[in-house]
Amino acid sequence: MPALITFELGIFPESLFSHSLSALYGEEVNQENSPTLKLYLQNNDSLVGRVIDSDKPGILRYKSPLFSTPFEFPIEGIQKLEFPDNEAQAKQDQDYSFELSGGDVLFGKLVSLGLDEMEIEASGFGRVHLQTSRLRRIARGVLGPDGTRVPELVYLGPNGLDNWDQLNEQAKAREENGTVVLDKQGASVSSDVGLPLKAIIECELSWKAKSEFLFAFGVSKSDSSVKNAFGLEVWEKDLVARRETDTEADVASITELKPEDSSIH
Repeated sequence: MPALITFELGIFPESLFSHSLSALYGEEVNQENSPTLKLYLQNNDSLVGRVIDSDKPGILRYKSPLFSTPFEFPIEGIQKLEFPDNEAQAKQDQDYSFELSGGDVLFGKLVSLGLDEMEIEASGFGRVHLQTSRLRRIARGVLGPDGTRVPELVYLGPNGLDNWDQLNEQAKAREENGTVVLDKQGASVSSDVGLPLKAIIECELSWKAKSEFLFAFGVSKSDSSVKNAFGLEVWEKDLVARRETDTEADVASITELKPEDSSIH
């Protein structure tokens, strides 16, 4: 049976519940500025609304405009929360990008920074307190062509299968909580992410069973392009970096994948 493979490129979004809600919302959220979300329960029922303060551990309070009183959902009963796709606007008018340990990224203005806690004015969230122990990286923006300040990111994603092409109609990839999942033999996807001539590429791939895969850069949709591209590939137990042309080939071993390994970064 084919292994389940997921991949994330650039800076990596993951499910909101891969870490505690306090890591994202901190101790204080401006509820009037909190984004409109779509909540999915484990039975696949969904509801549009906003997260509001809760003083009960393990309980998410959720206010929907369709009902007069808030709901209280146990965390284990929630499948996922979908945020609005406002990433492009968030990048345009914010000074910093804040990457959290779970992979989520917030864009905002730095208000204060202490040893244990930092405060930012986040796009779509308002004033947010974050635990510094949850912070992986802060990136300062640069001035873009139109004079606005944007983070130095060419691509951040994927955000599901949006802008990704399925290359095998008989073995389609699928999306799960914002990631692209390839769990069928021969599944393959491609996207033009605007890769410049010089770039630092950060990526993460994960799997649930022993698998072989090719993660190629700078390719078109043709098989010959993929064959000649630079890429990361699994050869038996080894993860290798390889590049092949019509006249020569070069391979470098990166690491040996152990049976207990389930991801690379």
